[in-house]
Amino acid sequence: MIPATMTGVQLIGYGGLDKLQLRDDLPTPQPGPGEVLIQVSAAGMNNTDINTRTGWYSQTVESGTTADGGQGGFGVESGGMGDWGGDIAFPRIQGADVVGRIVAVGAGVAEQRLGERVVCDPYLLDPDDETGLDSAGFLGAAHDGGFAQFTCVPDSNAVAIPEGVAASDAEIATLPCSGGTAMNMYLMAGLEAGDRVLVTGASGGVGSFLVQIAKHAGAEVVGVCGRSKAQAVRDLGADAVVDRAAEDLVGAAMAATGARPYTLVADVVGGPQFAQYLALLARGGRYVTAGTAAEAPARVANCARSTSKASPSSARRSTAGTPSRPCCESWPRAGSSRPSRRSGR
Repeated sequence: MIPATMTGVQLIGYGGLDKLQLRDDLPTPQPGPGEVLIQVSAAGMNNTDINTRTGWYSQTVESGTTADGGQGGFGVESGGMGDWGGDIAFPRIQGADVVGRIVAVGAGVAEQRLGERVVCDPYLLDPDDETGLDSAGFLGAAHDGGFAQFTCVPDSNAVAIPEGVAASDAEIATLPCSGGTAMNMYLMAGLEAGDRVLVTGASGGVGSFLVQIAKHAGAEVVGVCGRSKAQAVRDLGADAVVDRAAEDLVGAAMAATGARPYTLVADVVGGPQFAQYLALLARGGRYVTAGTAAEAPARVANCARSTSKASPSSARRSTAGTPSRPCCESWPRAGSSRPSRRSGR
């Protein structure tokens, strides 16, 4: 029986940890036409959730993400989502990465879906603009998400997990945001078998998927991470690992490939090492970036240099539906790879 109320965490405004409120009297949502109600068994926590809470996406914030900002926020009162689409309607239940079982369906949804184990695609498309991501809402930001016992999503966003998948709910809950970001980076950059790929932040959430996806695609993969995480990155499939603290990062990265330049750099760190990553590219090589949390002015100031070696494919936009959909649909079926719950760079 579905309870009338549920426990969840509400975000009541931009700011520090004090803006999160645990409540046990929240109304359990009811699925509307074309929607399903999911009993949440696992929900992933991403930097996106922290950055949304702190207001870091606001155009007024010029620093990179910081520990102090994560704890106390950045003094933003409105416009905290920046060019992601304006403001959040508070209170909001965050959580974009959701795994659970369908326990109720709205009008127009087949009752056979009841009981299905699902992972959620967090991009909620506008029915009148299903091919446009600019009009899409994001689960946990534009709509209530998974940091509660129950959540509602459109039927099409609840992707069935095949029977017999060995990965746990917690492992699969790492897929939508981190895995989807990694997949879309490669779709835009045109990843191909035989590429030599450098992955920064290789032990983090997105980075760990970048390593595995590239290796699965037949690329040679070199990861950049802290020395303590090197073996974990090798275990994910990296052919070699470069210490992010190396005095000569370019030299160390080139040594890892036998002095052969890279054809693709997938960068989730950014910051002052941006120019060094470009120096590693072969002519016609591609550089793709997402979620760079290093200091914002450095990112912007260096962007002008990216045209020197980048090929047109570096500006390619994914046309494969939402960024998360390919990962949500295909990854649980991949018997040779498993999602990673490791974090940190």
